[in-house]
Amino acid sequence: MSEVSSSPRSLSSSAPSSTSGPRSGGRRAAHQPLTEVSVLDILQTLPLTAAGRPALFGNEVEIYSEEKIGLYDRTFKTPHTHGRCSVTTHRLFYMDENSSPPVAFFVPLEWIGRLTKEAGFLQRSAKLRVDITTRPPSAATSFLKLSFKDGGRDDFYSPLAASLKRQAWKDTQSSHLADRRLMKRYFNAADAGIAGIMRRQQEAQKETTELATTAFSDLTNLMIKAKDMVGLIERYVDMQRATELAEEDETTSSEADMNKLSSLMLDMGIISPVTRANSGAAYYAQLARQLAEYLRAHMPQNGGIMTLSDIYCMFNRARGVELISPDDLYHAAVLQKKLNLGCSMRKFPSGLIVLQTDTHSEDKVAEQLAKMAQKSSFGYITSTDVSVEMHTSFPLAKEYLHVRRAASCMVLVH
Repeated sequence: MSEVSSSPRSLSSSAPSSTSGPRSGGRRAAHQPLTEVSVLDILQTLPLTAAGRPALFGNEVEIYSEEKIGLYDRTFKTPHTHGRCSVTTHRLFYMDENSSPPVAFFVPLEWIGRLTKEAGFLQRSAKLRVDITTRPPSAATSFLKLSFKDGGRDDFYSPLAASLKRQAWKDTQSSHLADRRLMKRYFNAADAGIAGIMRRQQEAQKETTELATTAFSDLTNLMIKAKDMVGLIERYVDMQRATELAEEDETTSSEADMNKLSSLMLDMGIISPVTRANSGAAYYAQLARQLAEYLRAHMPQNGGIMTLSDIYCMFNRARGVELISPDDLYHAAVLQKKLNLGCSMRKFPSGLIVLQTDTHSEDKVAEQLAKMAQKSSFGYITSTDVSVEMHTSFPLAKEYLHVRRAASCMVLVH
């Protein structure tokens, strides 16, 4: 049996766990005894996105997930026997999409006091016990067990223990707005002029180099440092926003460089991309859901339809260094309709493959093309005309015209 404990807290350090001895530190008399309750009364409801993905905090990163996990309320088996469990920098998730209705819970990592491995035997699966103590005013204690029917307990244990050790929830960094106000409020004469700018750049470069070196030294460190890497990107974006608020005039070249940097950082878009490492067997399903989330923001400005090649370029750019293969994207596109994510894949006679929203209407496209042809002084329209007018790619505009020509619409395909 193996255990790991998070650092003692003011509440949990003085309270005994449900079956273990008292936790170290604190005085029992200083607090009222904790009440042991059902863990289902402690678990919080996890908000999901429209695509069925967990709604993460702004600085939260999903680290690892495992499928086919059973949930125990202390020693009692619950109806949730084939759920998905995920660990982030801040929370532990449990989602059961097969239950009716689907359920999604989470527990803050700061509530977790101890992890205990329980070995399997014969028909009994390996389990991971999670001891929980809530925060005041409604202080209570309980524990849950995760049953790994198809193995993978140790693979899940390691990143969860690393997140508990990292204690990202203790970070007290101010909000971005407060940071920008402080940047304007405080001024040091030593930071003025070219020398001050060069000194700040050197300090920022040193911090970036140290963080990157530490983070990429090995996979475990990378998971522990994931939140710091996200924070580094956010600070770069904040630098740009701070310059917009600053009263000092900036040179044109400096402003252009900062705008370019901001654009690149903001276009990264996906802070916690789905990968094979953090999704396991559910990789394609989770990738499909994250793709749906991404497309929900981009489909409207592209007429509700986009070619798979365009999506591949844009989606990979948003994922940063976590690139996916064309085959991965194809599998994610195929699953859009099966998972009811609001999109479906379509293949034109020419072989062009697109993803289109369920609300995309061919009749509206035909009507728009007819109006364009009527307004044209030449009596016809070209693929270029359609591409410009409908804000779509040239190959897709050409397919529109081929379809309408087959319907006897007077257009000319270029």
